[in-house]
Amino acid sequence: MKKLLKNPNNLYIWQRLESDEKYTDCTSLSNLVFKWWGELSAKAAKHGISVDSMNAWKDDYVRLSEIHRKNEVNERDMRKYAGENGVIQFLQSNGLLKPEKTVSLVHQSIWDCYIAEKMRVLVNNDHCCQWKCNILCNKSDSIEKCCITNGRE
Repeated sequence: MKKLLKNPNNLYIWQRLESDEKYTDCTSLSNLVFKWWGELSAKAAKHGISVDSMNAWKDDYVRLSEIHRKNEVNERDMRKYAGENGVIQFLQSNGLLKPEKTVSLVHQSIWDCYIAEKMRVLVNNDHCCQWKCNILCNKSDSIEKCCITNGRE
């Protein structure tokens, strides 16, 4: 655990955890990120934001940021999650998002964990070709065209 917390990004997340135990069983950044996400989701539910809305935000954020290949999404693309009592405001006030005009996570390593989670889900569901094609091809190419072009039919 001490080795994990030597990294300032990991320490930032660790300090945000609300559990008394502070999850001493965490052995990696992804453990910390997903424990924090679980806590944020539970806290959001207490504030009237559904877990489904939180997960929909995360899925949309990962999808849109992956398209643009960077840890940020235009505010207008996330409009349905905005507002005074919305997901974005909640995540900003709880330290997951930067308070800027674009929607972006406080650190690249959190985004990396979300992208890796998406990849694991796709691989486990045999959608690996689709994920690889999304990464390899132009935004304007269809998945089918890209997979054929890259020999991944």
